[in-house]
Amino acid sequence: MKPRFSFLVFFISAQTFALSESAKDQVRFLDKPYAITRISSLDTDCVWTKDDKGRLVSEASGPYGSGVCWHESAVEEAENLNDQGILTWHEAPVFDYEYGNKNKCYYEVDKKNGIARLLFGDNVTEREAEECRRPESEIKAIASASLIERKVEFGGYVARKNNLLGSLTLACYTGSLDTNNIMVSEAERMRRYRAILDLYKDDNPSASRITRAFEFASKNLSNRYPLDTRGQYRVAVCDQMVASGKL
Repeated sequence: MKPRFSFLVFFISAQTFALSESAKDQVRFLDKPYAITRISSLDTDCVWTKDDKGRLVSEASGPYGSGVCWHESAVEEAENLNDQGILTWHEAPVFDYEYGNKNKCYYEVDKKNGIARLLFGDNVTEREAEECRRPESEIKAIASASLIERKVEFGGYVARKNNLLGSLTLACYTGSLDTNNIMVSEAERMRRYRAILDLYKDDNPSASRITRAFEFASKNLSNRYPLDTRGQYRVAVCDQMVASGKL
C-alpha cells in the first residue's frame, strides 16, 4: 500500500506568508513561476515548477532531493491539485535589492519574498565568509538592502531609470545612428534601444516616450546627414527636442 501524505496547499499570495528555509533554498535560484505545497504531517514544503510540456516538476534538490517531495504520492497529489486549478502560481523571485561589499560578502535580495542570495568576492577571508553565512547576517541583509539602480551604458552615455530625460536623450541618440554605421551595427542599435526601453518595462507612459524618441530620430535623423560623421548635429537636435519637451 502506497503511503499517503496529508497536504496543505498555499492558496495565499507569496507576499503574505513566510517561506520556510527549505522552500527558500529551492526558490532562490528559480527563473520561472513556482507553486508551493506543504506536507503538513511532515512539516515540509515542496516547490513545483513546470517543464516545457507543462508537466509538474519538483524543485527539491541537495538535502531535499531524496526526500518526500519526489515521492510518487507527493507528485500525484500535486498534479491532482494543479488539474483542479487549486495551486497558486507565483512569479520567479526578483533580486532587485542589494547589500554588502562585492569584494567581500554581497547579497542579492528579493524583499518581496524575504530571500537573499549570498555571493563572495575575490577578497573575502574564510572568517568573513563564515560570518556572512550566519542566519543573522542574512536577516540583516534583507532588512538593510537598498534598491539596485537600474541603468544601461554604452558609447560613453548612461541611461538611468530615475533620469527619464537622460534616457530620452540616449534613445534619440540611438535612433539617430545610421543603419549602415560601421561602428554600430543595426542589430546593436536595436539592442541598445531595447535595453533602454527595458528600464521602463513597468512604466508604460515613460516607455511610450522612449519609443517616440527613438522612432523620431530613426525617421528624421538616421541616414539623412552623411556629412555629420561624428553625429554632432544629430546630438544637438536630440538635446533640443528633449529640453523643449517635444519628445
